[in-house]
Amino acid sequence: MTEFLLIINKIINYTKKDIDNGNTPSKIYKICSCIRESFCLSYAIRKNNRLWIYFHKENYLIELNGEKLRFLGSDERSQALLLIKAINMSNIIVLDKWKQSTPGIFVRKFENEIQYYSYLCNNMNKEVTIIPFKKSLDPFYFEEKKNKIEIKSNNIIDLEKFEDKLHILSFNKKSDDILISFISYLYYLNKELLNNIIILKTNKIVGIVDKILYINYLTDTHKKKKD
Repeated sequence: MTEFLLIINKIINYTKKDIDNGNTPSKIYKICSCIRESFCLSYAIRKNNRLWIYFHKENYLIELNGEKLRFLGSDERSQALLLIKAINMSNIIVLDKWKQSTPGIFVRKFENEIQYYSYLCNNMNKEVTIIPFKKSLDPFYFEEKKNKIEIKSNNIIDLEKFEDKLHILSFNKKSDDILISFISYLYYLNKELLNNIIILKTNKIVGIVDKILYINYLTDTHKKKKD
């Protein structure tokens, strides 16, 4: 299974009325585009894909599971309505328990970011790629209290395989800071976890939607070569 994780600074609030009036916030439109490119084929859903959306300020995680996903259309309205149901559960959900929003969409709230990082680490049983928002984010290392933390990097086109990986994508500049915080947490928790991480350089591919689209394209190409 190919997994995508979107790191977003905070929840973007909107209503069904906003959707009906064509006033969907631009950030929600971008998230919906990420959902579409993660799952939608011409006449089917990518059942081997999973998309996680993490809202850092609220410590709120939404999971879309391709194997169980229902009612997801290729249009923005369909995606935005499913997303708003999941977002609106953030104020009523019990901490640290999964709750289904609609078929194939699950939500979970963490007490703080450390609990979320711990959850993510416990599920890092596969290779992880990190795709930052800014090209200026150094792909090789960053400094943490005079310690030089080195991380493998690779051009996206040179990655040997894309399936069975967790691809963490930074949604905007603020999300890059969250990524650095996560890497720092791994460093102090268990340095060996950093061996499972590759920072991908996407070169001329700038938009987050295009990055997801390109990863799916490369995954499909790799599968065809295997077959």
